[in-house]
Amino acid sequence: MTGRPYPAATLEQWGVVNRVLPDDELEPKARAFAQELAEGPTLAHAATKQVVRAVLDGGVVAADATLVETVGVVVESEDFAAGVATFIEHGGPGHAAFSGH
Repeated sequence: MTGRPYPAATLEQWGVVNRVLPDDELEPKARAFAQELAEGPTLAHAATKQVVRAVLDGGVVAADATLVETVGVVVESEDFAAGVATFIEHGGPGHAAFSGH
């Protein structure tokens, strides 16, 4: 309400930012994080962004209207099948290799 900035550590505790890093670690850690995202389920990331954009543009009703198409693309993908198969095989997340297809 005051418009005063909050310390980075406070924002991290509140879940507003993912992590707080010293200046000298920022670039290499940011690059590693970007690489991790790029190697992840990019179709699911894109779908998440579409739904968030729909909420921002038109609220929950607009987001709901995009879900069937957005989720359909993800569920019909090779990445989804690979993710489910490795989840079952390994008993949890973190083992799938994604291709963006």
